[in-house]
Amino acid sequence: MKRTEIPRQIDSTYTKDSASSVSKEDTTDEKEYWQNWECKLIKFPAFDSSLYLSAPFNGIKALHLLFPGNLYEYAKGEYFCEWKSIKGKSGKRYKNDFGEPEYFPYKNGNETRVIDTIFYTLSGREYILISFSTREFSLDEIGTGRYSGAFLGLALFEKHEHRWNLAAFDPAVTFNGRYQEADSPELVKISSTEVAYPSVSINGGPGDPASGSLELILRENKGFSIKVIVPYVSWINDRYTGWHYTVSYTSNENLFVVLQGDYSINNFKDWDKEFIPDHIEEMSKYKDSTAFTYTYQYKRDSADTFTFMKQYYKFK
Repeated sequence: MKRTEIPRQIDSTYTKDSASSVSKEDTTDEKEYWQNWECKLIKFPAFDSSLYLSAPFNGIKALHLLFPGNLYEYAKGEYFCEWKSIKGKSGKRYKNDFGEPEYFPYKNGNETRVIDTIFYTLSGREYILISFSTREFSLDEIGTGRYSGAFLGLALFEKHEHRWNLAAFDPAVTFNGRYQEADSPELVKISSTEVAYPSVSINGGPGDPASGSLELILRENKGFSIKVIVPYVSWINDRYTGWHYTVSYTSNENLFVVLQGDYSINNFKDWDKEFIPDHIEEMSKYKDSTAFTYTYQYKRDSADTFTFMKQYYKFK
């Protein structure tokens, strides 16, 4: 069985101060120094049933266990791992907010951090879901770009006596977020034996309304899979229009994604009207403004596929 430990002392700590400490008097040229930086080569991050952590659970140990590159403390108590896969690109292709391709892992180097950990119990068993954000490695630690996201990775640990065994892992489930950081999922119990991990990445221009699409993630074998995508499940930062979503699951295998809120079609700016969500455009044919409930219904089959059944709404 494999274990991981955080080094008692981090030999190389990258901070802004250390980057600026290369003075003009140094014999090493600063530009050449950073250009020669090489990330640590590791095997492609993948599920391994032999991996575990001793209790109590520690997120940084989990980070270094699953992404065993060079571990750095860039701020007090804040760590990232920089690494590069021996096999280069995996062929896992995603699209960013501009529709451009993003490949995991990045060929020249990757920087992975812990976003969040969620503890829960299910059927008497204890679990921890830990989420990771991976962006292209950069010596500038500040993430910029409102529409520049990152890869969301997920790992599920299950407790057995005094240790946490790795139960599922995918280093790149999707590409979302902003400012080069992915958004972590939430937790929704859909039955007595299963939970879902809905992830909503909300974004928008400065001073403008922000919206987000839902990616419903489920555990699948030893990894994770996106089962349902619903656009515009959230709308915020708008004086006249806004809504939120809920997810529910019934015993007869029906999944419901319900949007609740208010809208005012007359308060959408002219240049925004081409981006009006379909469900708002549909309802506005009958009312210019109102409170509403809008429901998407899906049916799950034996192959764990969610088929869209219907959508409907009612005004309040």
